[in-house]
Amino acid sequence: MQFPLNQFETLLDKTILKRGLSYYKDGSVTNVEETEQGVYEALVEGSEDYDVELKIEKGTVVDYDCTCPYDHGPICKHIVAVLFYLQQDNLEKNQQNLSLTKTKEKAPIKQVKKKTIEQQLNELLDLIPHEELKDFIRVNSLYDTAIRNVFMYSFTHYGAEQSKEFYSKQIKSVLHKAKGRDGFIGWGKTGDVEYAICKLLENANKQLEVKNFKSVIYICTAVMEELIESFEYTDDSNGDIGGCIDEAYYILSSIDSLMLPEELRVELFDYCCEKFENKTFSASLWHLGILRIASGIILNDKEAQRVIDCIDHVTHSKYDLNEAQEIKFSIINKFIGEKEAEKYLQLNLSNPNLRRLAVQLALKEKSFKQAVKILQDGIKQDEKNYPGLAFEWYDWLLKVSVELNDKEKIIEYAKHLIVSNYNESNEYYLLLKRTVQPLYWGTFVENIIKEVSSKKAYYSVDLVAKILINEEMWHRLFDLVKLNASLNFIIKYEKHLSKDYSDELVLLYEVELKKFLGSNMGRNHYQTAVSYLNRMIALGGKKTVEQMVSYFKQQYPQRRALIEELSLIKNIKV
Repeated sequence: MQFPLNQFETLLDKTILKRGLSYYKDGSVTNVEETEQGVYEALVEGSEDYDVELKIEKGTVVDYDCTCPYDHGPICKHIVAVLFYLQQDNLEKNQQNLSLTKTKEKAPIKQVKKKTIEQQLNELLDLIPHEELKDFIRVNSLYDTAIRNVFMYSFTHYGAEQSKEFYSKQIKSVLHKAKGRDGFIGWGKTGDVEYAICKLLENANKQLEVKNFKSVIYICTAVMEELIESFEYTDDSNGDIGGCIDEAYYILSSIDSLMLPEELRVELFDYCCEKFENKTFSASLWHLGILRIASGIILNDKEAQRVIDCIDHVTHSKYDLNEAQEIKFSIINKFIGEKEAEKYLQLNLSNPNLRRLAVQLALKEKSFKQAVKILQDGIKQDEKNYPGLAFEWYDWLLKVSVELNDKEKIIEYAKHLIVSNYNESNEYYLLLKRTVQPLYWGTFVENIIKEVSSKKAYYSVDLVAKILINEEMWHRLFDLVKLNASLNFIIKYEKHLSKDYSDELVLLYEVELKKFLGSNMGRNHYQTAVSYLNRMIALGGKKTVEQMVSYFKQQYPQRRALIEELSLIKNIKV
């Protein structure tokens, strides 16, 4: 969500705005710094202290983050407090600029913009002698582990250290520092771990660029091993630790067998297989991933068989089994041959990804009957428990029918796809309209409407409405809206009916709004009601709205918040 800084009060939740304003007025926003152009950091003091970061470009807030655990919306009260601070700061600057323009030319006052942290650092770095800077890093790295770790992670590619133990030790140090007294890493500390590990992974990417593959492998494998083990004493609900493992896995996966010296390729291959065989990562999402890395650097039949043997021992969930089968298929296709790979496909069509490959292969070879059989079998297998997959197989059948210009099947499958699964796209409907003879189209549409209505599925009414819109049957659409009237349903189809049925829509809104306020209380609900009243005014129902406002004030005089919100409606007489 991006928004102009000078308009955030009109866009954000009023409760959060009120709490954030209270924090700002209490002076809880401290240590506000512009670290670089448009990037601000601040500390917001409360029951605990939280760090807030904001990025502003051309007066628009484009990014924001807070270390608090708020998860009920995109923006917390601490971010809002900093927004008020920055808004007030900008207002004061603008007032100063305005006063400057009114100052006489004889006594000009030059306003000096505060330098960003980045500018201050750059100026200092230009001034500090090289040896003095080295001494500072050397001394402070000895006594401050945070400085030492960041420095070591960022510049190890200049050193001669090439052991995985070195990197593991550094990661252990980071994890140890993040632990509380109980030996547990809470969610509030995982960000610190992520920051340090990301520096290490940035280093891995730098070394990948210069083809220092040994360090890349050591860094990534150390990260995966240590962080996966840390899950036992870490609350990673933020996904910080898992994200680091993902990145390490991605970097390893990007190493092609042709890049690596043979000795190092064998070392990485053996590592991946051994970790899988020893079940080092078996309790994690990366157990099969490490085997996929091994499959990507295979160069001979013996290695291929070793990975296949590993795969044949996979007994986890259906998801794991499917992924294992896909790895095995790619190995068979590459090292044993296309015919054996095709046989393997046919034996494992219960795997949806392999079924897709089998269909694509059949279509590539113009074996349409084979493709149809594979798809029909897929429908029988998945229609009951996996309707989404069955829908996909029907879609493939429709594509085959179009390829063969089989109009009867096109009509059968397109109609099934429309009736059985609500889809926002008009693709199937338009295909039907092009295929069915115009003479029979009217009757055909009525039959679809009848069939959809009889299903009484959750999407039936919306699907009928969509058909009526396509056919421009506005009177029937209004009757449908009237029959299923609710505030949400009326507003959903208002744009299609407002031209010819504005008065009728106003009356429908009136009835539903009275029901709504009869059973709902609270400012949020009152604001919703006012938004509908404004829609009624836009439809030409100003007099009706005036009467309704008068009615609500008389009916609910004790609801002060409602009276306040109603008074905000402009240009009405009560």
